[in-house]
Amino acid sequence: DHLIEGQNQRNTRLTEEISSLDKAIKEIESLDKRKAELLARKNVIEQLQSNRSQMVHLFDELVRTIPEGVRLNSIKQVGEKLTLDGLAQSNARVSSYMMELEKSGWMASPDLSYIEAKGTDKTMPYQFVLSVTLKKPKKAGEEESDGADMVAGGAQ
Repeated sequence: DHLIEGQNQRNTRLTEEISSLDKAIKEIESLDKRKAELLARKNVIEQLQSNRSQMVHLFDELVRTIPEGVRLNSIKQVGEKLTLDGLAQSNARVSSYMMELEKSGWMASPDLSYIEAKGTDKTMPYQFVLSVTLKKPKKAGEEESDGADMVAGGAQ
């Protein structure tokens, strides 16, 4: 009886320890979940912080690239795609605008959706819609490393 009672006490003690360890495991799991949530928030904040100046540069580039005889009516951004809706004096003005956008460090791949001569403004009769992909320009160090790779590749 004494041995059985001793074993029962050990079993009870083990059950209590298992219970306390289960609580600790649940707490660790909740802390891991909380950690993952905080890391996700941190990543979103870092992404927003890195893109904070992008809009300023984007609008600056829009002003710099727009040629005489082209007027934008609306700008719409969805993800990395920017849709520009505007009026132009001629097809050549839109073509010139697309070439300027291609040269821009902040925009790439201009794609003309349509251009039609249906505007009500006699001075700017051509209505157009084009889209560009937003990008971040390479920094001076990145451009140099690309050039160094080309030189190293040519020397081999």
